[in-house]
Amino acid sequence: MAYTNENQQLMQKLSGEISKVIKGKGEAVQLILTALLAQGHVLIEDVPGVGKTTLAMALGKATGLSFRRAQFTPDVMASDITGFTMFNREENRFEYRSGLVMTNILLAENTVGAAGSDGGEARHRRRRGTPASRAVHRYCNAEFPGVCRDIPAAGGSA
Repeated sequence: MAYTNENQQLMQKLSGEISKVIKGKGEAVQLILTALLAQGHVLIEDVPGVGKTTLAMALGKATGLSFRRAQFTPDVMASDITGFTMFNREENRFEYRSGLVMTNILLAENTVGAAGSDGGEARHRRRRGTPASRAVHRYCNAEFPGVCRDIPAAGGSA
């Protein structure tokens, strides 16, 4: 896939930097960079151990964007993803503690019901963090009592 707009040199440079870290994923890198340019989201589905995390980390490093990884295990809470407010006794006020979505690049891994992880029983468990992640994905912000926080711009999720 070739870029034909004013971002062509930048995209080729980023693709080259990422390809230094991960081999054999040229098409995936081009598609991810296109999604990043369009401020979109990316869904990467593949078997374990083929470099999805390495690819997302390399993208963050090459672009200078922040990167975080979330694993959706049965015990994950929505506040782990979106963040939460906590009372600070010393200052006698509530403070916001950012969650995993407050990043430019979020790698959200669904470990619940992964092949061989638990014999399939976890597929039927309620995943509390997933609805929070979907809401952030859809509206590009995280809501708290009385406050709506935008997630960082120029980001995506893999």
